[in-house]
Amino acid sequence: MDLLFLRRASVGARLAVLSCVLVALLFATFTWALTRSAGVQVRDQMLKRVAEKDRSIAAMITLFDKALSSEVDRSMSLFASFLPAGYALDDTQKTDIGGVATPTIKAGDQVLNMDFTIPDQNGDPVTLSKLRGKPVVLYFYPKANTPGCTTQACGIRDRGDEYAKAGAKVIGVSPDEPVAIKKFDDKYGLGFTLLGDVDHAVAEKYGAWGEKSMYGKKYMGMLRSTFIIDPKGKIARVFPKVQPKKHDKVVLKALDELPGA
Repeated sequence: MDLLFLRRASVGARLAVLSCVLVALLFATFTWALTRSAGVQVRDQMLKRVAEKDRSIAAMITLFDKALSSEVDRSMSLFASFLPAGYALDDTQKTDIGGVATPTIKAGDQVLNMDFTIPDQNGDPVTLSKLRGKPVVLYFYPKANTPGCTTQACGIRDRGDEYAKAGAKVIGVSPDEPVAIKKFDDKYGLGFTLLGDVDHAVAEKYGAWGEKSMYGKKYMGMLRSTFIIDPKGKIARVFPKVQPKKHDKVVLKALDELPGA
């Protein structure tokens, strides 16, 4: 619309045109403001979600860190129970991860000072000296119901006839409570004596309790080891490095080699 037309138009027409222009400007301004407001809201929501996600990630990391810290000892015990007994992570480790014992007694020693009375899986007391007259296989294992210890115990169960033929009494010792070893016995139908050395006093006598190491972290625990005691109460053989899967073969061979066997 040119200026000549506006000059000739009546006042009413001019006002109408200006009104239309004003309305258009107001509409455009309103639309821009609305769009900007919506954009700000979307931006704020996105920033909020990012912040919440960051907090969630931080919380997850914190929880994981706490869980890892609280479970490290249990994990070490678990891994140590099924890794080979001669296994070490590096050459600088003084203690083998699988629990290599450093026995305080050796073959030929009398076990008079090594006697003990502790409860079995049924809560009944078992005294070592009362088992004189037959060979005793006394083996120490880290924890009931863990992979390596289960393999070792089930191996003894499966070859029970051979141990019986050798006239041997098999006794497993762990730092578990009697109720825990009872569940272990029932779960796998082991059928031989398991003792709960809760305060690890017996293990300490036999050098089967000591420092272990995993990934540079040291901790105290049961060291997997086996002692064969002859019918006269003397230590006949000591096995500080028997792997769970090879345990029966080594022990049964040693029983067969006992004098008078």
